[in-house]
Amino acid sequence: MTDSLEVQEFDCLEEALLEASVSFGEMTRQYARYLLSLIDGGVLATISDSKLKVLIPYIEESILRERIESDGDLRRKLALELWAVEK
Repeated sequence: MTDSLEVQEFDCLEEALLEASVSFGEMTRQYARYLLSLIDGGVLATISDSKLKVLIPYIEESILRERIESDGDLRRKLALELWAVEK
């Protein structure tokens, strides 16, 4: 039940941000900052340290606006690498 409520809250937040003309790029950066704060605060302790060590550089990279938004090849490369991590 809680997961469903959290998803609804994020959906409502995303809708409000879109209505306020916040770009998807900015939302992505904010989500990335939020994830890093959860990791730093130990909230995601159920995720293994080895997996977090793999994911953290990708999260940090997503915060760097210029590189992600201006380099389509980099976006594709990172997406493929993350796809492999997810499997």
